Amino acid sequence: MAIIPPVVGKIELKKGFRGYVPEMVDELLDKLVLGYEKLHKENVLVKNQNVSLAKSNISLQDEIRELNNSLGNFRAMEHAIQNALISSEKMSVDIQRKAIEKAEIIEKEARKMAKEIIEIAEQKKRYILSQASKKKDQ
Repeated sequence: MAIIPPVVGKIELKKGFRGYVPEMVDELLDKLVLGYEKLHKENVLVKNQNVSLAKSNISLQDEIRELNNSLGNFRAMEHAIQNALISSEKMSVDIQRKAIEKAEIIEKEARKMAKEIIEIAEQKKRYILSQASKKKDQ
């Protein structure tokens, strides 16, 4: 049988021929019951707090797991964004290089066309001058 405060208070000691003084034993038992009841109540309270803390601990562990998952997701997104930035920087450099190359080609073609136009104009000028010279000589 477990000894809990209500049981301790109900224990009856047998009296022997030269046994203890019953009043002193009763007083001692009363003090023991009060002290034991206090300890038992504190123990129950501590057990309840322990259960509550265990539940809080589980809840906090779940929250930590969720936060770690979120952190992992944010790190993955950060990595993806960094890769996108690096990629866009490379694309920007490539686009600029290609634009410069294309501009140089267009300029080269324009200069070539301008030179051809000037040559044609020079030929027409010579032709007109030669025709004018022939008419003048006639």
